[in-house]
Amino acid sequence: SIGTTKPVSEVKKMMEDNCNQHLKKMMNILIANPDIMTIAMTNDFPSTKYKNYQQILDDNKDNIKNDFPKVNNLRYHIEDINEEIASNSGVSAYFNIPTIDGDSIKQLRVNPKGNDINTIDTYTTVSHEGFPGHMYQYAYMYENVDSLYIKTLANVLAYTEGYATYAQYESLKYLDIDQEVLEVYKENELAIYSAIIVCDIGIHYEGWSIDKLKDYLSSVGLSLDEDSAKKQYYQLQANPVAFEPYYVGYYEIDLLKEEVLSIKRIKTEAGNIRYGLSSEKERRMHDDRAYCFAAFCYLLSQLRRKDALGGNDVKQDMSALYKHAPGQVSKAYKKKVNPFLGARNPFARRY
Repeated sequence: SIGTTKPVSEVKKMMEDNCNQHLKKMMNILIANPDIMTIAMTNDFPSTKYKNYQQILDDNKDNIKNDFPKVNNLRYHIEDINEEIASNSGVSAYFNIPTIDGDSIKQLRVNPKGNDINTIDTYTTVSHEGFPGHMYQYAYMYENVDSLYIKTLANVLAYTEGYATYAQYESLKYLDIDQEVLEVYKENELAIYSAIIVCDIGIHYEGWSIDKLKDYLSSVGLSLDEDSAKKQYYQLQANPVAFEPYYVGYYEIDLLKEEVLSIKRIKTEAGNIRYGLSSEKERRMHDDRAYCFAAFCYLLSQLRRKDALGGNDVKQDMSALYKHAPGQVSKAYKKKVNPFLGARNPFARRY
């Protein structure tokens, strides 16, 4: 799963738009802060204060307390990646997913040959794999969800990696580095990965050639020489849909957050109270993600209530959440044959 039911053409359009938006945001920051331009052009971003992986995890574990729900058991230990597969250019770290029915201490495997622990790249990788990423994600789930069935269903790549990608960018604010510089780092990275996904779709869905890949990347300011273009092309060709779960999943989670935060208490002209998007927000987004999330939270609360109080399994007709209460549906609405007649299609997307 890549985290969406959109057709491939819409995903491609979404990532093209995202790439352009990130480039625009980055350029706006650079125009307002010319001193950061050299950093961005040379990719010479400041170093962090960290000298080892444990310092990153311990700081993040403390820093996330005000931004993420409390988890009591955040015990962990760090273990080196096997010497046989470690390399100077290999992965910095990865989270070792615990067994579904286990309660073992969380484990972060790290590259003993890595010599760039103080880079922002390493910090975001450890944040992705550790706190507030996968290590926190699984600790929260194991502490709050007893059902092995739900744990299994939640282990979907677009959700797990999409959330961890979201978490790694959220964690940038904990660094003692100019936030404008970090915003440029974030926007640049998201623009690049959005462009990479467009290329991936182009290669596997539209049959792009190496020249077509070069032309597209050049059009968004990512020029590659012939050898680099070939390496990128063959890497994507050999690993289809490798990046989509991370970044399509990330964008869907970020949109969910935006929709949830945009829900307001609205008093109608008739004096009634409703909760929904403002008319301005309705023009460019829909609240379907927010309502699905609310329904999930309601069901989860019922499951927790059952665990806390005991008793029979929770039996809830979820369709009841979407039924109009008596008297709430107008006669004019009942007479409509086409539910979208004279109104905006509630299933329309903003892409």
